[in-house]
Amino acid sequence: MARILLVDDESSIVKVLEEMLSQLDYEIVTALGGTEALQKLSSDNIDLVVTDIVMPNMNGLQLIEEIQKADPGVKIIAMSGGDIKSGPAEYLQTASKLGVLGCLAKPFTINDLSTLAKSLLAE
Repeated sequence: MARILLVDDESSIVKVLEEMLSQLDYEIVTALGGTEALQKLSSDNIDLVVTDIVMPNMNGLQLIEEIQKADPGVKIIAMSGGDIKSGPAEYLQTASKLGVLGCLAKPFTINDLSTLAKSLLAE
């Protein structure tokens, strides 16, 4: 069973995504921010990381760079709703340049996420 690490600073988003993905027979690990995500990544065998971009302390772009240094084989999906200054497209474009394999603009459907996750995990 594939293990997915969900990272977002909003616990309500993490909870909803966790409930949805666990119904699809994935084992879900959650983290409320980049620092916690790196701890879980180092202690758990993670196949896929789904991370928000706009987060306090360590943003998702910084997290992506750290994940790639620590475990370059982990597949990553970036998600973003943007912020006050810019929409999600700019953040997701930057994430793609960092080597992220999938990007989702918030709001997205569980079907969007599950299709992308299945595709990446099948590779």
